[in-house]
Amino acid sequence: GSGEAMVLDHNMNVGIGTTTPLTKLHLYNDYQLFTNTSGSWQHMYVGNAGNSLAFGVSNANTSLQAIERMRLTQDGKLGIGTSSPDRQLSVNSFSGNGTVSINASTTGASTLYFADGNTGTNIYTGFIQYNHSTDSMQFAVNGGQGRMSIDSSGIDVTGDVALSAAGSRRIDISNTSLADTGEMA
Repeated sequence: GSGEAMVLDHNMNVGIGTTTPLTKLHLYNDYQLFTNTSGSWQHMYVGNAGNSLAFGVSNANTSLQAIERMRLTQDGKLGIGTSSPDRQLSVNSFSGNGTVSINASTTGASTLYFADGNTGTNIYTGFIQYNHSTDSMQFAVNGGQGRMSIDSSGIDVTGDVALSAAGSRRIDISNTSLADTGEMA
């Protein structure tokens, strides 16, 4: 065609695929990046997928067709392994196990927070935390109050415990029913 492939406007904005760039680099439509590291070409694709952005990768030595690996929708849902995320974060592997890993140092902690807000204790109303230095798991509720921890010696519970089995049988254990010796009264 006779159109311009690239434009540098008076504001020093570069447009590729557009003659009216709105930012320092304005790419119109889908774009693909190719990199070569030690003779091995890699391919990244970012493209418009309706009201979403699709991200894909491939080994450009074997294929120029990038495989979509992640999608960000207009309403803020991020899908990894799916092109139609149904939650704020959807991690899918329909051919195997879906896995999310929270990594930390051997002296740190990996934590999953459940929040009611974004200030004070609302940012960690409840949480599940794995402490790598003690190899223990803690469960907390109600503003981050630890209620149960699990380590190699067993389960430690703070507060009352109610266990229910199928049917009408129920076992209630509370601090008030323990004798001073620590045995069941």
